[in-house]
Amino acid sequence: MGFKSHVIFAVEESTLTLALSGIKNLALAKEVDDLLNRQRTTSAKEAGWIMFEFEWTTWSTGYADIRWIMEFMSELEDEQFYFIRLGEEDMEEAGDPTLCPWDIEYVRQLNIIY
Repeated sequence: MGFKSHVIFAVEESTLTLALSGIKNLALAKEVDDLLNRQRTTSAKEAGWIMFEFEWTTWSTGYADIRWIMEFMSELEDEQFYFIRLGEEDMEEAGDPTLCPWDIEYVRQLNIIY
């Protein structure tokens, strides 16, 4: 089953569209499309960007769709995307959050209300 993560991936929409159209392997194209449109994924568009939020997902490069997204991000300039993953035990961040049209912040807290 693996560790679960909360992931936000924001990217210039035109850059993502071009990359998706270049996937030659039809099975992989379907897997990536399914990932970007699955039930626990929400998306939003603003100022030429698109954001995907994956909640309670196993984010591992052992999965072809996740591996494709990670490889895609590695080819981008930092100002073209923002990525943050909060795992059960760790955190990962890449890209430039200042150009992303959403204010995304990471807050981990416990609240006790009496």
